[in-house]
Amino acid sequence: MKAYIISGPQNLGADNLKLMDIPTPNATDDLVLVQTEAVGLNPVDYKLADDGNQN
Repeated sequence: MKAYIISGPQNLGADNLKLMDIPTPNATDDLVLVQTEAVGLNPVDYKLADDGNQN
């Protein structure tokens, strides 16, 4: 499966997002796997990508 990844706290920022292939997770007795057709980012998501989770 493909995912946009920020590789670590030193690489924050939307410019550092990388599209990567990652292993597809497995469904288990207490987890389901959902196929998505589209996703979006809200302002909190891209601000965290730019600044990290600084409290």
